Amino acid sequence: MVDQDAGGHRPRRALFSTDDDDQTPQDATPRTSESPSRARRSAEPWPDETEDAAPAAQSFAGSLSTGPRTPDPVAIQDAAPPARDVRITTAEQHGPAFTAPAAQGEGLSIGAPWGRPGPAPAEPRPAVAPHASQVERSASSPPPMWQEPHRHELDRRTRTGLLASAAALLVVVCLSVGFAVWANQRPQVTAPPPTTGTPSATPRPVLSEASMMTDADARLIQADAGWKVSLDTEGVTEESPQATCVVRSEAGLPTPEQTRLRTLTTASDKGTAALHQADLFPTAEDAQRVYEARLGQLGGCAKQPAWLASGWSPVELGNQAGGVVAVVQEEVGVHHALLLVRTGRMVNVFDVAQQDSAVRYDGLVAAAAEVVNSQCGRTAGRCATDAESRQSIPPLGTEQAGFLAGADVPRITPGLGEWGGTPVESEFKVATSRCEGMDPSTVSGPTDRAKVTYLLSNDPEAPQPFGFDEVVLTMEDAGAAGELRERFDRSVQECADNQRTAEVSDRTAVEGTVGRSKIAGSAYTVTQSAGDDEKVRFRIALVTIDTKVVYLVLPADEDFDFDDGEWTALARRAAERATQGT
Repeated sequence: MVDQDAGGHRPRRALFSTDDDDQTPQDATPRTSESPSRARRSAEPWPDETEDAAPAAQSFAGSLSTGPRTPDPVAIQDAAPPARDVRITTAEQHGPAFTAPAAQGEGLSIGAPWGRPGPAPAEPRPAVAPHASQVERSASSPPPMWQEPHRHELDRRTRTGLLASAAALLVVVCLSVGFAVWANQRPQVTAPPPTTGTPSATPRPVLSEASMMTDADARLIQADAGWKVSLDTEGVTEESPQATCVVRSEAGLPTPEQTRLRTLTTASDKGTAALHQADLFPTAEDAQRVYEARLGQLGGCAKQPAWLASGWSPVELGNQAGGVVAVVQEEVGVHHALLLVRTGRMVNVFDVAQQDSAVRYDGLVAAAAEVVNSQCGRTAGRCATDAESRQSIPPLGTEQAGFLAGADVPRITPGLGEWGGTPVESEFKVATSRCEGMDPSTVSGPTDRAKVTYLLSNDPEAPQPFGFDEVVLTMEDAGAAGELRERFDRSVQECADNQRTAEVSDRTAVEGTVGRSKIAGSAYTVTQSAGDDEKVRFRIALVTIDTKVVYLVLPADEDFDFDDGEWTALARRAAERATQGT
């Protein structure tokens, strides 16, 4: 198996080389990596091979010493018998030794077992003559031991790979079947309907704590009062605080879906405090009905005796807004700035109370605007854009339109008394001061005339009966109303000269406006002598607005009477209320 050429002796690879191997350049870099399975086979002999390894190694070493060597000697282990009946040629039969197979970086050793593992024979197996059917191979053909062990090893690896692939496929199939069964057994959950906008983890309700007045909002009412929330509840009870003049519930009105109540207090010496109640209704129409009913409650303030000092009609504040300043006339008067605001389905009631004087109403409107802007987006209502406070007449109450309400008349004794009016009379008599120059019940010119008498009750200090008359005359036009007013003024001012028994005070002007209409008139105090040093005092006033002429007369008592300012304010309010009539 060794060729001799002119260049000298070169060993051939006895069992593994082919002509292709001979053509491989000698300086080619061999592979250094080993197949793990082959490395294991060359490193670990099979059982019972240890005893036969030494003679084989000695025989192999002797054959190596007979000729020149190029690589280092390699220790060779006896191979197990081949699985197939192939011819094995020993080193002695081929002369010089050969180089251990390391071409192509295979890293295989001669003694690596390529057949199925088994015990080694006790004696070396003799050489077997080739079978007659075997075809003689050329020197360039690969020997049987190159193909047979290689194909055998490939068959084993192929089977192993196929088995591993089959096992992996089986695992995948099992997992797939298991997942399908598990998925079919899971409870079916109906997906929620699609929503628009950015979903939130917990949607905020329409009416929540964020919908209520905060201490920061309240600072717009009074910046240095030191506001803090003192009560915050969902829903109200009979024991809950309640806004002045507003009835908690009224028959026939819609019931709110939700109600919140919050109060705020301060460290002010005047005991400044605020109440905010918000009611959410099913529809905007329901909210409008409730708003209008509560506005009427403010205009009459029948819930408790209070005097309506002023009325307010803010603009650009929600869908609807209106309010009053009501004074509970106790020993220490408490002024309540009350404001109603509707935005969409929400109705808000604000009540800011303070002793001795009312808070600035424009500050209350500014604070309410902040609240409305936090609600309008969720109630489908109008927001507050450039909200402005405007003073006006109090809302129309539940009493006769065109006449004073009981809450328009101030108390005379602090903490006592309540004013109420009689039904409207179209035919009447009036006890005048006899200085007016006319009798309102019979004067010519009016197209309509009516009277209401107001009486004071629940005041033990008041003379009984005690009250005054209000007469409203409707003239053909504003000119006729003005002529009657001038006639009144001339007559009263000349009364002291014309009647020696009369004493007349100086004129007190009564002025004001309602929208574009002007209020003009006068107020007087007339004292008439009744003989025997007995005198009778009257407070009288006559004011006009448009076609309306309003006449007031009060038989006063020297020790029980309004003051001049209260009487003048009452006459102005009577003219304002006259515009609310037909």
